[in-house]
Amino acid sequence: MDQIEFKTLDEFIRLFHKKVSTFTTSEMLIQLQHLAQILSEKQIQTEAKNDCFFKRWSEIKMPISLITFDFISQLFVIYTKVNETLKEDILLDFIWPLIVYEFEDKKVVVEYFTILKTIYDRKYRELLKSFGILEIVKYMLKTTEIDDMICCEQHNNKENPQQTITQETQTKIDQFGLFINDIFNQMINDLKQSTGNNLTDLEQLFGISVHQLLSYCTKDHNYCQVQTLLIILLNQLPLVNADVIQKVFQNFEAISFIVLLYNSTTSQVLQVYCIKLFQVITNKNPSIIQKLILSMIPSSKNTKFIENLHSEPLICAILEWLLNIPITIKITEYQMFDEKLTFKNHDVMELTLNYLYLCPVMMKQQLITTLYTLMRNNKENQLFLLSNKHFLSTFPKFLMGLQDEDLLETDESQNSLQKSIYDTSLKLISTVFMNQFQNGKIDMLFQWLKLAELEHLKQKNEDIDGFKDPRTPNYFIRQLITYVFNNILKSSILNTSELSNELLWRGFHLFIASFLAIITKDLIQQDENISKLIGKKVTYSPQLLMITCKYIQQEFRII
Repeated sequence: MDQIEFKTLDEFIRLFHKKVSTFTTSEMLIQLQHLAQILSEKQIQTEAKNDCFFKRWSEIKMPISLITFDFISQLFVIYTKVNETLKEDILLDFIWPLIVYEFEDKKVVVEYFTILKTIYDRKYRELLKSFGILEIVKYMLKTTEIDDMICCEQHNNKENPQQTITQETQTKIDQFGLFINDIFNQMINDLKQSTGNNLTDLEQLFGISVHQLLSYCTKDHNYCQVQTLLIILLNQLPLVNADVIQKVFQNFEAISFIVLLYNSTTSQVLQVYCIKLFQVITNKNPSIIQKLILSMIPSSKNTKFIENLHSEPLICAILEWLLNIPITIKITEYQMFDEKLTFKNHDVMELTLNYLYLCPVMMKQQLITTLYTLMRNNKENQLFLLSNKHFLSTFPKFLMGLQDEDLLETDESQNSLQKSIYDTSLKLISTVFMNQFQNGKIDMLFQWLKLAELEHLKQKNEDIDGFKDPRTPNYFIRQLITYVFNNILKSSILNTSELSNELLWRGFHLFIASFLAIITKDLIQQDENISKLIGKKVTYSPQLLMITCKYIQQEFRII
């Protein structure tokens, strides 16, 4: 039947209803070529518009075998021949709905999106007003979502293996990603060149498009789909001017979808992309970072989230954010960072420390080792930690907790890891405070010792699985003094001028005085109890009493 079988649009619709299931691909192509020819007439175009021709045509189900590369190409020929109002009908009523078909050939998918890209290249602003990013993403999710299958081996649940999606469906996801990415790229290029009202309109369109895309970045969708959307943003947002980003993400609510995804997904890969996205956004709009960080610190009861903290790429992404290493789409495995890199943000340090306190022991060792490596020879990073309130207020509790775990741990390998973490933590803290000693100060150290003592007082009467902790802060502080001494010796060997550094020794003397005050205070308390029993008062050296009094009243200061 290689002949034309219709003369009017109505006849074409009737023909399709009747014979579409028996058409060969060559017959289909002949009918389309004739349709393109008659639609070039203005009168026929008006008729097609009034009769909703393309909507009626799209309601007729076609065999997938008819949707070939040539079919898609000929459809674009029809699109180019009609007027602007009918172009919109073809796009919205026929071309977009066509994507619901499961194309049999990858080349057909690529050609389909090539045509869409060509159409949107010419007038994406007008088209996004009638068929925006929200509708495009909905089509993406609708046509590539398969309930009984998973997206890829990377996201497979090994305990409940499922069949992965087809290559054709994955091709659709990839092509949707490239298409949406291209639209954002055009918008961003135009944003750089626009002024006045044109710029205002574009900023509004860009903001709406970003929020529409983010609204579908949730755990309820296929991981590969959401990953594709996040990668689009990671590709494009770094290119946007900071003023525009601040308008788009002017408050915390603007990123709430990503935060919800980050806190609820079980995919470590998606969490890494969320972290990278947070870094991009907060670099250009730091005003939202405090609320963001608070929303990312998990409860110790959130076991599913804490299980993900064994993920090396996730911890690595957080460290990259802390050090503000340039964003890449690549997921990096855990690495040892260059010692010359410096900490950039106190809020992200708070997040890093909280993850250190919660993460599994193996990751805890890697993370504390990395932090120590980054600051042991880096004065700037030492000063950063000394000025970080969260570090100074929470690290004592962390170290006291490590002592408890060391007591109770029975597994030999775990015991070894705990000792390594404890040892590295002491090295870190003593190195940090050496920075103050070298300037003759112990302000931060003094505060830290007081916090360590208070933390001990809270814990010392608590039962821990039936055991009482016999150790006191003295045990811990003696260890700390040992590490400080070692640092002084090491520093003196490497640089003999340190031996004559009066400020260093002055600071160290104050540190020893603090230690003596803690010991003496404990002894006085014990002796007072004994004195009540034996009825005899114990006398002490006036110097020790003065040191203890100054310590209790927090009067250790450099004059």
